[in-house]
Amino acid sequence: MQTCGADCAKKREELFGFIDGKREEMLAFWKELVNHEGRYDEVENLREVAAFLKKGFEEAGFKCELVETGSEFAPVLTGVLGAERKGAPVLFTGHYDTVFKKGTYGDNPFRIENGRAYGPGVLDMKGGIAISLLCAMALNHVGFDSRPIRISYAGDEEGDRTVAPNNTVKLLNESSKGCIFAFNMETGVADGGVCIGRKGAADYVVTVKGVAAHPGNAFAKGRNAIEEMAHKILEIQRLTPEDLSYTVSVDLIEGGVSSNTIPDRCQIRIDTRANTNKDAAHIKESIEKICAKTYIEGTSTEVTQEGTFPPYETTDGVMKLYGHLVASAEKYGLAVPSKSHLGGASDASRIDAPVLCSCGVPGSGNHTSSEYADVEGFFERAKLLCAAILEADSFAEA
Repeated sequence: MQTCGADCAKKREELFGFIDGKREEMLAFWKELVNHEGRYDEVENLREVAAFLKKGFEEAGFKCELVETGSEFAPVLTGVLGAERKGAPVLFTGHYDTVFKKGTYGDNPFRIENGRAYGPGVLDMKGGIAISLLCAMALNHVGFDSRPIRISYAGDEEGDRTVAPNNTVKLLNESSKGCIFAFNMETGVADGGVCIGRKGAADYVVTVKGVAAHPGNAFAKGRNAIEEMAHKILEIQRLTPEDLSYTVSVDLIEGGVSSNTIPDRCQIRIDTRANTNKDAAHIKESIEKICAKTYIEGTSTEVTQEGTFPPYETTDGVMKLYGHLVASAEKYGLAVPSKSHLGGASDASRIDAPVLCSCGVPGSGNHTSSEYADVEGFFERAKLLCAAILEADSFAEA
């Protein structure tokens, strides 16, 4: 366990004092950010959110750019503070879009009640973005100048990136190259912990084409697409192992036009989740194998993959970074964060550096009207991440 000597104690006092002193200013920033609403498909609204963030980070000394990713998507906000610094950069990353349409909760929806902040995206994940800004301001204040600090915030994480053209994934990956480590500022775990692994997610669409016919006058001529699909659904549902190490679930089905017509089309959507890229590849191969088999002659089947998030795997680099976060917490007298493996996917899987996820403000209720973030957790998280960055040399030397 590291100890905090006299120099460390002085820096800790200065750092924590600055963060505590910025309480009202940061709550006001967080409020305004949440009240700048924008769902993933509301591009013009999201451009306003991005411009607001760009202004805020530039006032903290960042050189920022809004990088276009296609007319159907909001830009990626990239920035760097201290580009001339010699050390390997630290990265803050995540997204500024939400799942809520503008106006869902009325005008100016941000509010604080009993120590909890509420509003669309207050937790997922505008609180995390605001924390990263506070961290940069605090590190500036204590004279941190050994490493550049980068940001990379997307505007389309909650939506469907399968529509081309889109360069978001490429930009997130490129922003992390050469970094010593990264913090994905997604929703923090309610107990103040962080995420060390996430299941990847991939949707598959299976379409069966048959032959329509009148069931009374031409039954034998028909090729029932629903019947063909039923065989495949049962096989697909059996793919999930007993230990649930990965899951495959047929969650949507539609087909047919009326009760007196043999259906010539049936389509399903499949949700898949996997902890490793190896399992994700196995799922894909298995679904394709099942769909390649024909039970009813005269039918045909097509499989397409959509909405892919690769698994965020628990690598040695991830565990090393978690250990560094724990050591930093102990050295600076902060609560030691727990570690969790979560089922929801995130952009942590896109990062080409050791990365921890769920580094944003702790809270609960993502994607629901009860979404909340812990106000005290906001400032405690900023202290923890600043401590880890100040001690980055020890991570490099380990």
